[in-house]
Amino acid sequence: MTTVRDLFPSKYICADDLHGQDRILTIAAVVKELMYDRKERQEVLKPVVYFAKAKKGLVLNITTARIIEKLHGKIVDDWKDKRLILYPTEELSYGEMKDVVRVRPYLPKPAPSQELALNQAEEPAPSILSGV
Repeated sequence: MTTVRDLFPSKYICADDLHGQDRILTIAAVVKELMYDRKERQEVLKPVVYFAKAKKGLVLNITTARIIEKLHGKIVDDWKDKRLILYPTEELSYGEMKDVVRVRPYLPKPAPSQELALNQAEEPAPSILSGV
């Protein structure tokens, strides 16, 4: 059965991709990508975290980046091979409730075998860029 999300696929992880559950993923790379920013009303470079065994990346906002910083340190290059817990939730954004993906502010305890392969990656994630 086709869903609205199927009609408008995204290259970035969205709440629907998590199927209502927490997911443990391992960081493969952090890169900056050009994308449209609604607040700035122009294209800007934004940091995106890519994960092992996942084709989609997670676009970072400052809050999410600071959570990862508290978990894994200030040096972004050191985040590679570190694990995170992503979870779906709802949040008020631009005056309406939206489904969003957030990072739990604590480290995962389950074994790496419990990681979710979000649309299994066919090729390695982009390399890590300094200064994200």
